[in-house]
Amino acid sequence: MNKPIAMKVLLCILLLLSPISSALIGSVFAHNGSPARGAIWVATDPIKISMKDVLASVNQDEQWRLSQQTVNWLGQQNYQNPLLQKLELRAGSNDFSLTRQQYGIRVSPNAFGLGKYQKHYQQAQSGVLQAEAEVYWNEALLQRYEAIITYHFAQQLTLASQKLDSLFQAQEQVFRAMLRQGLSVKVKEVVENEQDQQALRLDQAQFAQAKSLAEEKIRQFIAGTGAVELELLDFISIPRIEQVIARIQANSLEIPLAEAKIRQAQMGLVQSEMDLLKVRNREYLSFFQFGYERAPKTPTLDDDLFMRLGLNIPLNSNNRFKNNELALEMYELNTKNTLTLSRRKQELDVQLNKVRHLIQEYQLLKEQEEKNLLLSILEDPALRAALTPTELMEIKLLLQKKQFARLKLSEELTQEYVQLLYLNGQLSQKPLLNYLSANLEPW
Repeated sequence: MNKPIAMKVLLCILLLLSPISSALIGSVFAHNGSPARGAIWVATDPIKISMKDVLASVNQDEQWRLSQQTVNWLGQQNYQNPLLQKLELRAGSNDFSLTRQQYGIRVSPNAFGLGKYQKHYQQAQSGVLQAEAEVYWNEALLQRYEAIITYHFAQQLTLASQKLDSLFQAQEQVFRAMLRQGLSVKVKEVVENEQDQQALRLDQAQFAQAKSLAEEKIRQFIAGTGAVELELLDFISIPRIEQVIARIQANSLEIPLAEAKIRQAQMGLVQSEMDLLKVRNREYLSFFQFGYERAPKTPTLDDDLFMRLGLNIPLNSNNRFKNNELALEMYELNTKNTLTLSRRKQELDVQLNKVRHLIQEYQLLKEQEEKNLLLSILEDPALRAALTPTELMEIKLLLQKKQFARLKLSEELTQEYVQLLYLNGQLSQKPLLNYLSANLEPW
């Protein structure tokens, strides 16, 4: 038999004997450069990362890293003027007389202590940039907390919605069975079932989108390229959130806010500029000149050495415009700082009130579930046996809806809890803790 024909017959036999052979053949053709319709593709496992890894990636945030580079660059610059402002070499006639030639060196120094205040000004500029960098760091950390929360609850809500969806489908099957048996079915219940399923499908699409976006953010945070899986075994519970908030409120310290640090650094910069302006105005020594004058027409070589000293009398009124301009800037910064602190305190009070109301709402839902009479009916075998299939399904649906609503409330409460810690400055307070872990583990 011809060799190519034998090969084709063998391939056909393999194809008929085993479905896997088609995938093997496809992989062979794919290796030879031909399209492989049944080729076997090996899927890589997602990278498992912890919450600490995501939070620690804040030190690789691009905006914060670039701001740190700017601070480092500024620290390497030399802001200090030299001791000498001018160094002049003079040669020529003395005044209007061409018979006497003058040669000399004229030195004009800078104000004494100018270099020290210029260094202070540079440090003040660096302080402003450092305070801005701290704001970038805090915002980047908050983004990572929010991504973790979104990922976790999107996963939990997806699982809860699947349980609820299975109950809706089971209820629909009960309605179909009743119709086949000729039993009466309320149209209102059928319509509600259809509407609930449709609304749940939309929720599931939103959960999937939220998880996908959160996963993409986490992948960007850790600079990953493949699929990632976040390990959330130690995720904080609502009762633990209550304990953390109570402890923070009981041991609350005055944590300096990053925005307030920027205002204070800016005021320090203006004050440094005002000090620098005062020093520059204290240039009492105008110049020092050393030289000699030569008279060529005298019978002997006549060299006259001389020294001159120029003194400056500062007039502070010449800096009145700049002083007032800097004073106004200082006043405005002080006002903005006071306003920032006042508004932040208002935001904290509102946020704390919001979190407390959400905790009360969560506790109320939980108590209603635990004391629900329908749950007692389901746990009693005699009462459960007396229920019709429709009644039993309605009870299960109602209980599952309550759990689903409480899970949604848990997500909102956790987000607001992290926002409260951000406004209070607690997220960035050292030692750095993972406030989404049950044990508040350091990272």
